[in-house]
Amino acid sequence: MAYESVKRITGKPVILPYKCTNATATEFYAGDLVKLDGSGTIVVATTGAILGIACSDNPADATKTVDVDIITPNGDLFEMKKATVNAVSDKGEIHTVTFTASAHTVADGSTDFIALATVGVVGTGYFLQGMFKYSSLQAVTGF
Repeated sequence: MAYESVKRITGKPVILPYKCTNATATEFYAGDLVKLDGSGTIVVATTGAILGIACSDNPADATKTVDVDIITPNGDLFEMKKATVNAVSDKGEIHTVTFTASAHTVADGSTDFIALATVGVVGTGYFLQGMFKYSSLQAVTGF
């Protein structure tokens, strides 16, 4: 069963359009975390540079835009899948995002995502609800 890599749980989305690189359509998909690259176009995010959540798949056309749900450090909750189940509760722990197109997950770590609750098992993992660390977010520019 497919799942969104990242899902907004609370808060009002701030949606802004950004141009894409003319890369392959598999660069990112709807629900993936994206960032701005050096030329101001969106690409799949990396640790410490999360702009927001892509609202549609990459059109692989540099003349088109993709709406992005901007993640701001205001306490909004998001849901992400953790790939493995631990015997220890993940509540309150910080996790690192694995940035894989169409399958972003979190794993034990210390960089990106603060887990506040576990909310259900899926396959060999489960879903966590939490917030992104301020230091992991990329500043919104160009607007």
